[in-house]
Parts: sequence; C-alpha cells; structure tokens
Amino acid sequence: MPNLNRIFALPDRMVSALRAKHSALLEAHPMDQTVVMHIRRGDYLNHPEVHGILDEDYYEGALKRIKAMMPGTTVKVLVFSDDKDWSRQRPWLSDAHVVDEDCDASALWLMSQFSNYVVSNSSFSWWAVMLGTKYERVIAPDCWFGPKGPQDYEDIYQDDWILLPVKGCISTVKTRTN
Repeated sequence: MPNLNRIFALPDRMVSALRAKHSALLEAHPMDQTVVMHIRRGDYLNHPEVHGILDEDYYEGALKRIKAMMPGTTVKVLVFSDDKDWSRQRPWLSDAHVVDEDCDASALWLMSQFSNYVVSNSSFSWWAVMLGTKYERVIAPDCWFGPKGPQDYEDIYQDDWILLPVKGCISTVKTRTN
C-alpha cells in the first residue's frame, strides 16, 4: 500500500512558505503542548439531518477533557474552522488562537503538524490526524452523521481515540471515554 503522507505531500516550496508564514504557531510553543481544535459548521448548518451539528457542549467538554489529560502543561489551543467569527465569539475559546488560513490544503498541512486533536465530525479533521506524523491524543464525537446520514461509521475511529457523546445523537458506536 502506498504511503498516504507521500501521496498527499505538499511541494517543498509550499511547505517552506507555510513554515515561514506560520512560524509563530510552529515554533513559539512546544508542538506536543498544542491542541488543534477543528470546528465544522458551514454547509452542515444547511443539512443537519445528514451531518449533525456539534454543539458548544461537545467542543467545550472535549477541550476540557484533553487539557485534563495534559496536567502541568501550558496548553495552547489552535482553532481551525470554516466559521471563524462564530469561533471567536465563544467565551470558552477566549485564550485560543483562531487560525486564519483560507487555503484548505495549507490549513490541512498546518493541522497535521501537531499531535493533540479535538476533531469535529468531518473528514477534514480525520485527514489532519491521519496525515500527521504521530498523534498523541484525539477526542472525537461518538456520532459522525445525523439521522439521515450513513449509520455504519465505526471504522472512522481509531481504537485509541476517546469518543465523547453528542447531545441529541444516538450513536451506533460504543463510546470510549477512558
């Protein structure tokens, strides 16, 4: 099987430009003490029956959970979202840095450089984790789709991901909250 990282690798010149553009994010704080949070809203708001909208309780709870797993660490939170304004208005994200990167390929590369994740029910989150060097911690919603979306999605999750319940969603996946 081909190496996915090689297939999806950005050209060296693009990586160099991204390293220069985001040097403050990549160098100012230890990468293993940084949490990438991906908040997906956008088109999901128009089709919540297919892709359920994760509420603030999920994101806020997941952030508290991952921070608790990193005791004694000054955690930096980087938020990637298709709804940056909404993200900036959340009081529980007041200390987070909402990343301004409009190129999806660049944002995906940047997300993949870290090792701790709070993911949304989005393939974009999934790819960031899977294309990364090695993840340490991943918090994911136990419900990936809404009631009219596919209901056989257990294979999305890795065995060591921590799944948190999503309010109002009946998951077909056994929740792992350890």
